[in-house]
Amino acid sequence: MPPRPLQELLGAPLRSLVLAQGISASTTIELLQELGLTSPTKAGATAVTVQFVLEHPVPDPSNPGETVMVPVRISAPLLALVPLPTVVISEAQIDMHVSIVGFNPPQRTTGPGAPRGGAASQVSVPDLLAVYAPAPASIGPQPAGLTISLKVAGAPPTEGLAQLMTVLQGAINTQRAKVQ
Repeated sequence: MPPRPLQELLGAPLRSLVLAQGISASTTIELLQELGLTSPTKAGATAVTVQFVLEHPVPDPSNPGETVMVPVRISAPLLALVPLPTVVISEAQIDMHVSIVGFNPPQRTTGPGAPRGGAASQVSVPDLLAVYAPAPASIGPQPAGLTISLKVAGAPPTEGLAQLMTVLQGAINTQRAKVQ
């Protein structure tokens, strides 16, 4: 691998972590759309609902203290019944070793804002050039590189998702089923 500016070597694993978080969020959105919503029409998508009949015990009005089984039709949005996975990287440890192998000299720039008759001058910081290197205490030949350890955890739902789930749970309804 040719030498790269140090900030690129340091930033690459951090950028990868951010991209991984984005992939996790996209996966949750895809699951929500594929599992819980119908294909959109001109009017928009609608929530997929499940309906079933359940024999439910209720107090028997003719025999106090006894119950009778009554068929109840339940209708519920599928998204209110199935947990949507939300995963975040809760902690990351990045171990890398680099060797500084050179630098790009600082650049002097001129521009407006200088005192009368002069030119403003700024000197940039030199770009350090580096390569991944084996750990300094390693014994024997070891490949250069980096080690990333991740801790992944379930994340609480976002405020918007929590509000959506509240609305969906409120849409669960029951009614006495017609006996045929």
